[in-house]
Amino acid sequence: MKCLVPNTIQTERLLLRQIQQSDETVLLDYLSDPEAVQYTYGNPLDMAGCRKVITSIEEHWHRRGYGPYALELKKTNEFLGLVGLSFPENWPLPELKWALIRRYWGKGYAKEAAEAIQIVGSQYLPELDLISVVHSQNTPSIGLASSLGARFEKALSLKEGEVWHVYRHTRVAL
Repeated sequence: MKCLVPNTIQTERLLLRQIQQSDETVLLDYLSDPEAVQYTYGNPLDMAGCRKVITSIEEHWHRRGYGPYALELKKTNEFLGLVGLSFPENWPLPELKWALIRRYWGKGYAKEAAEAIQIVGSQYLPELDLISVVHSQNTPSIGLASSLGARFEKALSLKEGEVWHVYRHTRVAL
């Protein structure tokens, strides 16, 4: 399938680009951090798990024509994490998601990148309704979803004994 969105996106401070196998070492900074992955993967991953995540992201792009981007700080080329669109088979709608290495939390990078994704989604995929699925205890991500204009829609039980919230994003006026 051809790419339905740009291969790269730039904001004032950030470059969003396709993930590469060479990102495995820096992505492992996120995936191996128990605090960073507690609401995403649940448990830290090792290098083999990291490679599977990269392959999964590449396959998602190939299958859907869009996916999560690798996020870099333009000034230094530092890898910050992943931000973009994801539509797993068991999800109700495509998701606007973010996952940053912990040392980059609280600096506005996730919001800046997510706003760029909202614009790209509205421009290139106007038929898609976007949601963010956030663990009910992940208050920073709940705050980010709200600051992006997403509204709480419903609670879901995706894993035994865990409550997740679905936040629906509104389309960005172009």
